[in-house]
Amino acid sequence: MISDSALPVQTHSRRLREKIELVRPRLHEAAGEVWNHPRLAYLFPDLLYTIHSAIRATVPTIKAAEACARSLAAHDPVAAGMVDYLAHHAEEEKDHDEWTLDDLTVLGVTRADAWQRIPSPAVAALVGTQYYWMHHVHPVAYLSYQAVMEGPPSVEFLEYTIGRTGLPREAFGTQFFHAKADPHHVREFDQMIDGLPLQDWHHTIIGVNAFQTVELLTRVYEDLLERFEAEHPERAVASGTV
Repeated sequence: MISDSALPVQTHSRRLREKIELVRPRLHEAAGEVWNHPRLAYLFPDLLYTIHSAIRATVPTIKAAEACARSLAAHDPVAAGMVDYLAHHAEEEKDHDEWTLDDLTVLGVTRADAWQRIPSPAVAALVGTQYYWMHHVHPVAYLSYQAVMEGPPSVEFLEYTIGRTGLPREAFGTQFFHAKADPHHVREFDQMIDGLPLQDWHHTIIGVNAFQTVELLTRVYEDLLERFEAEHPERAVASGTV
């Protein structure tokens, strides 16, 4: 018989990612319907705008989570262990919203046009939920949001998409950056969370928000496709590539 001490220890990061994988298939399906859409060349500006709607909140939410963690740090070792990481990560994510606007301008969408457009309520729900968890429960919940959101298309898939759609490579600048940088960010994230003294109730909070984040992000993709098909039925129902 193998003793408990001989069994491999499940890390915090592994425990979180296993929970995410339980619900990720529906997200993969929804994202795939958008990224593999036969009229992605027409849909892509809407996709980039939707990405910008969420990514514009990345640094503010990280800083809010850092502030919440800092306020608890004196008596909460989990919160204290998050502060420096969140401060550093906010710097890593700086200006990515501006890069996405640069990508949109390549497609003829001006910054003014982007800022005047009303974001999807699905994006507002996705981001707004994080403020509730960090301010009214515990900032550790934000870690599951980050774990879900850092999963961009691969470089190979982006290359394939450019070839399939004929869209300019310059419109994918931010996507290429994340495809290359996020694996490093994931390693940093795993190292940080594995070093936290998490208890079962922390894992419960993280798990609940992980499930909710996947559900809400899935809804963002579904809402994007529904809006596109409602506004451009002639483009949505056509088959083939552009």
